[in-house]
Amino acid sequence: EASAEKNLSFEVMLNQCLLIVAIFLGAYESFKAVEENSQEKIVELLKFWVFVSIMQMMEPLADACLFWIPLYESIKMFVYIGLAAHELRAHATRQII
Repeated sequence: EASAEKNLSFEVMLNQCLLIVAIFLGAYESFKAVEENSQEKIVELLKFWVFVSIMQMMEPLADACLFWIPLYESIKMFVYIGLAAHELRAHATRQII
């Protein structure tokens, strides 16, 4: 039981670190878009911030309803990583083009 508790706390801490990284990257990209006065980037980043806000509002409800699913925290963490990786790939592709 102590091992499971350690794993859960590690997953929660990792999840929070990923959220912090996503927020800082989003803030940095937002600052760059405003500096460049790029309307396309600004609209894209507004969508990003709306999505992050919705996820933050829904997460406590999802946690309360889905905590009993085995490996729920790990699944949630991999979903966040997948979403971030998709955004990073899209950003890298835009930079190349």
